Amino acid sequence: MLARLIVATPAEPCAPLVVAIDDSVTRRSGKKVHGAFWQYDGSATGSKKTSYGTCYVVAGIVVALPSF
Repeated sequence: MLARLIVATPAEPCAPLVVAIDDSVTRRSGKKVHGAFWQYDGSATGSKKTSYGTCYVVAGIVVALPSF
């Protein structure tokens, strides 16, 4: 509901809609962790770029607020 309000009332007329997306790997292990598997982790340090864990994808709407 909040996303519809943000999209319906832009700060400027015909302003572009910017969506920021991030996919992060939460390194977890164990038998009871749902959805954990080996996957590419671009933010990992070193030469090993794979991690075992759960991947979460987050999307956010970037809004430019008017200055007063």
